[in-house]
Amino acid sequence: MSKRFRRGLVVGKFAPPHRGHELVIRCAYDACEEVVIISYCKPEFAGCDPERRARWLTTLCPTARILVPTDARLASAHVDGGCFREVPPNDVDETIHRRFCGFLCRAVLGVTVDAVFTSEA
Repeated sequence: MSKRFRRGLVVGKFAPPHRGHELVIRCAYDACEEVVIISYCKPEFAGCDPERRARWLTTLCPTARILVPTDARLASAHVDGGCFREVPPNDVDETIHRRFCGFLCRAVLGVTVDAVFTSEA
């Protein structure tokens, strides 16, 4: 059975992942051949450091392409980040977050996405 989209994107803090996150990710899997998950948070929430979130997401979604960027990982990635040399703070404008995710997809992962799955506006 053919999927509606080639590649779908799910973005969140996942700090920690919960049933709502699982529902959004499941919808992405149902509609897409490949699922990309990006998780970042600045500042980090206690007990939900990047390594832990990456483990949770890998366990929950072993076939997804998962990226958990941090300031240090961006610095060591040696990609042209333009204005994105650091993870944007949680409270910046949503347009910045959208552009950051676009940058991550293009410059870090080398992919484009056909659909974005979210529970937010």
